[in-house]
Amino acid sequence: MQNSLGMPGTRIFMDKVPASVHRSLSKLASIFACFIACFGSSYFELPAMAAPAEIRGKVLESDILNPIAGADLLVFPAVPQGGVVTRASYSDEKVLGRSQTGADGSFRLIVDQPGRYRVQAKKEGYRESGPMNRGTTSAVTVVVEGEDAVEGIRLLLARPGEIQGLLVDEQSGAALSGQSVVALQSFYVAGEKRFIPSGFGLTNEKGEIAIRELTPADYVVRVRLHPFGAERIVRKFSEEDAERVDTGFAQPGLDIGQSSPITVRSGDRVYVGAIALRPASLYRARFSFPPGACMQDALVNVAIANTADGAYETTADLPCSEPFLVKGLAPGSYHAVTYVRDQDRESQRRGSLNFEVIDRNLVLELPLVKGVDVKGRIVLPGGATKTVPEGVRVQMQSVGSVLRREDLEEIPINPEGEFHVANVAAGEKQLKLIGLPQDYYVQQIRYNGQPVPASQLRLDPAQLSQDLEVTIANDTASIWGTVKDGDKLRGQFYVVAVPSGEARGRSLYPLRGVEGNTKGEYRIDGLPPGDYHVMAVASEMKPDLEDPQTLAAVLRDAQKVAIAPNGTQIMNLPSVRHR
Repeated sequence: MQNSLGMPGTRIFMDKVPASVHRSLSKLASIFACFIACFGSSYFELPAMAAPAEIRGKVLESDILNPIAGADLLVFPAVPQGGVVTRASYSDEKVLGRSQTGADGSFRLIVDQPGRYRVQAKKEGYRESGPMNRGTTSAVTVVVEGEDAVEGIRLLLARPGEIQGLLVDEQSGAALSGQSVVALQSFYVAGEKRFIPSGFGLTNEKGEIAIRELTPADYVVRVRLHPFGAERIVRKFSEEDAERVDTGFAQPGLDIGQSSPITVRSGDRVYVGAIALRPASLYRARFSFPPGACMQDALVNVAIANTADGAYETTADLPCSEPFLVKGLAPGSYHAVTYVRDQDRESQRRGSLNFEVIDRNLVLELPLVKGVDVKGRIVLPGGATKTVPEGVRVQMQSVGSVLRREDLEEIPINPEGEFHVANVAAGEKQLKLIGLPQDYYVQQIRYNGQPVPASQLRLDPAQLSQDLEVTIANDTASIWGTVKDGDKLRGQFYVVAVPSGEARGRSLYPLRGVEGNTKGEYRIDGLPPGDYHVMAVASEMKPDLEDPQTLAAVLRDAQKVAIAPNGTQIMNLPSVRHR
């Protein structure tokens, strides 16, 4: 047998040790036991166990909590606290053991060493937990410290659901066949509502629609106009084509951002009733690019979205030298983004355009311009630049627009802490430092000498200079403790620390949180000093906290704490239940 360090386990036979050594060892053992009792054994690597330990629990169906028989259980060595989880972290090559649930959903896994493990459940036909999947917890970190069994593990899987409905003509009530419908999954990222196409369907001759294989989540149903996507784009057209107005059906009064979502739970079949479509005029827009904006044979990527849902449905690569037509545009607001293909970072031209379709066809020119050059430096408090951690890179991402390759590019920093980002598109930007050690954080950003809240800035091309100063600090603090549900330690929870007061900035996001272990223990490191609200919720509720309304509701039961630079706070928390 091996211990947790991969070395052979050692057993000491005390009856063969001299009495004086025996007494010294006994005192050391008492001191070690006291330390364990005070600070928790999870901070130590323990020797191999004399006998294997069991990990026991159940796999249940989300929402209805019925047992799931025949689910596969896998156990992996857990990634160390603060470590980076990659796709390879829990690959088949890392599996330490397997099991399967019985008729009552129960399982039993055996491990022969103390340590931290990751237990994962899966079954064909069921959905596992993910950043946008509600109500599922398909994996958990388990701490094994001795031969005693770890019990009470609860893992949740979900069956896909279905949305059914009927499409009719608003005026005649007649069923509409051959209409394309999309289910847009509604979710939040850092407090902003997003939509992503997750399922499609086509009405039958009776106007009936069924969108299947939907992950349990919130959805908005939207009828896709014909033509749709790239089929809207016409490259060769006459003046008569450009002036024509088409007719079709449209969903009246659809403001997708204000629509009440349809909640699909595990295995649900949700009937939304009759969706009335109204006969509507569908307009056309003729687009061109500015003369001399790019080489004659260059291709320009064009993506057009209806701002009601933000989905860039119409996209294509088009010759820069030729105008093109987009048809099938219902009245509403639209956003177009463009960039020239196959250009390097320094010469890249791109653009964006907002336009309104009201009651007529349009003639529009899509901009293609170069951006601004940003010069910056990373400093520590006091202006020192020689101790910037090695390997830190800068990323500048567009806010409220489609992400491009340049948004994901990581710009290196030289030994003096300086960086240069060439040809950045003007507008709202989110600045990120990639590779910043956990004990560092961004303390302040200044754009042309002015402080910027929440790491977001607006690059103004009218400014004479584009200078950034990013101050980082390494006086981070920690919060650790336990979580209880009533009088019992609570496993499978998520603890989050939300800045308050001056530390809050412009946004509560991104959240700083950590999943606790099955012993009810947690630890959050790398917190900038300041005031926080701290709370613990069930693990399956983690995606819900991205919704500002849900976060505000649970924050009412959070505990307040002030943490000093390089400080540590012990907080034993109750489990918060969302009402």
